[in-house]
This record gives sequence, structure tokens and C-alpha cells, in this order.
Amino acid sequence: MTDELRLYYHSKGDALRYITETNPVIKYEGGYEWVKLNTDITAYSLRDKNNNSLITVAFSEEDKQLYVKQNNVDDYAIFIEQLAQGLEAEKITGIQSARDDTGKLYIGYDSILEASENNNTFTRDNINIPDTYNYAISNEGQLYVGMDNINYASDNGATFNKNNVHVNIQSSMYENGPLYVGEERSNQYDYEIMQKKLEEGKPIDIKNIPDFMLAKGYATSKSGRVFLGYEQMQKAVDDGVRFEKVSKNLSGAMPENKYEPESWAISKTGKLYLGIDEIKHISEHTNFSKVHISPDDRRNEKALAVSKEGKLFVGEDAVNKIPKGTVLASATIKGTTNITVWSHKVIGDFNASDSNLSSLNGNACFKGNATFDNCNKLKSFEEKVYGNFSAENSRLTSLDAKKIKGNINIKGTELAQECGFDEINADDKNQYEQKQTMNDNQIGFFMDEEETTTRTM
Repeated sequence: MTDELRLYYHSKGDALRYITETNPVIKYEGGYEWVKLNTDITAYSLRDKNNNSLITVAFSEEDKQLYVKQNNVDDYAIFIEQLAQGLEAEKITGIQSARDDTGKLYIGYDSILEASENNNTFTRDNINIPDTYNYAISNEGQLYVGMDNINYASDNGATFNKNNVHVNIQSSMYENGPLYVGEERSNQYDYEIMQKKLEEGKPIDIKNIPDFMLAKGYATSKSGRVFLGYEQMQKAVDDGVRFEKVSKNLSGAMPENKYEPESWAISKTGKLYLGIDEIKHISEHTNFSKVHISPDDRRNEKALAVSKEGKLFVGEDAVNKIPKGTVLASATIKGTTNITVWSHKVIGDFNASDSNLSSLNGNACFKGNATFDNCNKLKSFEEKVYGNFSAENSRLTSLDAKKIKGNINIKGTELAQECGFDEINADDKNQYEQKQTMNDNQIGFFMDEEETTTRTM
């Protein structure tokens, strides 16, 4: 924009506020003028004193709409505004515009922003601002443009309806309440509102709680209340609250504001126990409905089993002392050194990887998946497995594949070398059994020959 044009832009010049069928239709001091073009459509060109075309617009008489064709026309907003008023245009496209409730038209972002700051009232249908901008109209009709203005208005009592809000970044608003835009203010508002509801003890659907508030874990009581984080839950435990559910990502506070995963368990009566030590202490006399042992505690304790009735066994000594005939919901003895024999039925998954397990007796049965990877002392397996079976890199030399319903993984074993299979699926089992039968017959033949030779001597 030239200095001369800027002068007329700010002073608005001595515009002739009329429209005629002859050129120029609007003339400004300094040689600037709107000229009607001789085209098939109604079009106008803003010319400078040298008759250079600055911008071109088209006008539809039918819908009273003015179309601005060029980009970056905000410098000429005041001239477009005067033309639009002279033509009695009801809508403008191609440039930011807004018409307040008195009918006054504002062209260009700066003009709209100034009008909004002067307490002019607007309706949503009369605002034409690009989607890249954040703006909102309060319930009082006040237009606020930009994140800072919206947040400032909300801090000072403005309320909003979602139908009059356009924001393209994270925001939070409860119907006919304040609107906060931007991650920091949005999260802060969500936290305050949700915290208030939680303190009132009202049942809340977890889906309505922001993810950042659930990051340290949560628990729900049998009455539907929600408790966020370890400290709230511990207080609820002390208050005798009965629980229904705990998230697996529960974290407990540690020094320097750090957090570590927590183990938890809910008894059949709904009492919540937090921390592995408390769980172990009470497990001998308590049946649990839900149990979660953190990864760190699993590595430390190694052996863990839960009976069908909810009895929990933690540690190698406890697992070794599981009463005969106990049916387990799930069990892991991964990495254990003192559990060498397994004799229990497991309804869920069983994991004995990297353990010293050397044998299983006839009572052992696995309804889920059974894993024996890197078991260096387990050489034979003849038990039933209803899920998948894996003994990768173990010392396995014999296997009754007919008793395993799922897929079989014996990669890296002596057995795999002998039978030619790393993995055995349903289609491979008959072929595997045939090979095993042939191998057994060959071994038997050599044994018979050796015994005959011995007797002859």
C-alpha cells in the first residue's frame, strides 16, 4: 500500500457515497476510484491515479453478494466496505467480513477485531472469518476473536453456546459456561470442573474424564464414584470405600514427583489393597475378584498364581505350597529357580519361560496358552494344552502333539532338528506324528539288534 493510499484508507477520504451506471461509481481524492467494468457480469475494479487495477470484485444482484477475487486484499478493506455499502451487499466472500446487529459492515480482520473490542454484538451467520482463526460469540452477542481474547472474556464472566463457537485447537466448554482455548487453559478448566464433581461424590462416566487426568490411574467404587491417582484411592480405602474397578496404569507417588506402577487387588467384598507388600500380607486369608501385579513386582516376585476362587499365591515358596487339586485361573513361574515340578490345572495362560521346571505330572493341564521357552531342564511334554504351546530354545526332545489343540513352536530345540519342523500347526500335526512314529521304530530296531548281539555273545 502506498503512503498516499494509506492516507485515504485511514481518513476514508471524501468518498462520494452513491452508485451510478457511469464510471467512476465511487471516486476518492488522490485519483483512486471504483470503476464498473464492461463485462457479462457485474464487476468493479479499484484503480489508482495511473489507472492501474488494484483489486477486482464481482457483484450478484440476485443474492446481494459481493465476490472478492484476489488474495491479500485486507489493505483495501475500507474501499471494499464502501462499495459493499453502496451496493447494499448483504454478504461478502473472499475477504474477512462481519455485520453487527445494527447492520454495520466491517471488512478485514483489523476492522472486525476493533468492532469486537468496542462491544458490538453479532450473530454467527453474519460473520465470515476463515477457519484458521479462533472466534466465538458469547451468549450476550459479543464477538471475541483469538485465543487470548476468548480466555480473557471467560475469566471475566462471559458464557458461550457451542453453536456460536469456532476453534481449531484444544478447547473446553460446558454448555452455557465459559470457554477456554489452548491446551494449558483447557486442561486447567477440565481439571477444576471434574475435581469439583469428584469432591461432590457424584457418579461420573470415565469416558467424560480427560485423558491427562487419568494418566496416574483411577478406580471406581461400587456406587459409581471415581477416584484419581494413588493418594485419592488410598484415602478412599481408609474411609472404607468398596471398589469395583482399578485401572492397570495406577501409579504411586515417589520422591521428586516421580511415579512408579503400583500393584493392586480387590477382594471379593470390594476392599482395595494397594502395593505388593499389603497384598502378600493379606493374601493368605483373602479371596480376590481382581488382581494386578505391576511389571516391577512381577520381576521381583517371579512366581504368581491365582486360584479359580480368587486365592492369590505370590512368590516361589507360596506357589510351591499350593494345595493339591487347586485349580488356577492363571499362573506364571517365569525365571524361577526353586519350582521344578508342576502338577496343577490352569484355566488361563501359564508361563514357565526361563525357569528350572523339569517335569509335569498327570494332574497338569492347560486351558489357555502354555509357554516353556528357554526351559533347559524340560525334555518331555505329554500334557493337554487347549491353547498355543511354545518351548522355543528349550531342551525338549519329545512332545505329544495330539494333545495340543493350538499351534506349536519348538524352534531351536533338538526335537525341531529331528522332525524338521520349527512350528507345527493343525495341518502339520499328522505329518509330525508320522515322522515321530518312524523315528521310534528305528530306535526300537537298533535296540533289538543290540540286545540280540549281546545274547549271542
